[in-house]
Amino acid sequence: DFTGKYNVIITFNSFMSNDLTPAYLDSAYVQVSTDGGTNWANVFALPKTAAWAFNIADLSAYDNMSNIMLRFRYSDLTNWGYGVTIDDIIVKENNNNDLSITAINKYDLIQIPEYLLVPNRQTGTVEPLAQVENIGANDQNNVMLNVKIYDQNLQVIYDDTTAPVTINSFQQVVLGTTPYNFPKTAIGTYAFVFTVSSDS
Repeated sequence: DFTGKYNVIITFNSFMSNDLTPAYLDSAYVQVSTDGGTNWANVFALPKTAAWAFNIADLSAYDNMSNIMLRFRYSDLTNWGYGVTIDDIIVKENNNNDLSITAINKYDLIQIPEYLLVPNRQTGTVEPLAQVENIGANDQNNVMLNVKIYDQNLQVIYDDTTAPVTINSFQQVVLGTTPYNFPKTAIGTYAFVFTVSSDS
C-alpha cells in the first residue's frame, strides 16, 4: 500500500551470472502490478554481474496508489540458466539526499589483494578507491571522497581528497585518491577511513 507515500524506491542486492554463453542465457526483472496480479509490468532488469550487485529501482510512477504488488520474476528463457540470488530487499520512500559508500577496494574495485601481505617485500602501492552511490531524489553537487590512513600509533600518514564531482540521482561512480606507496619497513596494523561529502 503506497497511499500517502512518494518517491518510492526498492533497493536490493542480487547476483546473476554474467555468463553469456547462449546455452545459459536467462533474465530477471522487478515487476509491479496494480490490478491484483492480473497484469505485471517490468520496472527494472536485474544486471548480470561477476559478483553481488547493489540495485535501485524507481517506483515513483506508483506513488500514492493503494493496490500495489511487487515481485521478482526469473526466466531461464528455455536455456540452462544459473538462477538468481536476491537479498536485503527494502521498499521505502526515497530521501532527498542519500549519498553513501557502497564498496571500497573490493569486488570490481579491487586494485590490490587484501592488505595482509607476507613477506614484507611484497608491500607496494595502494590506490584507495570507493564506489559512491546517490540513491536520493536530488542530484549531489561537489561530492568529494576523503581517505585517511592511520598507522599503529594512530598517526595520520596519508590524507587525500578527490576533486569535486556531481553525482546524479540513482547514479554510482568510482572515486579514487592519489596512490600511496607503503614503505617496505612499515610493518604494523593500519586503519583506512573513507569519508564522502557533498553540498547537501
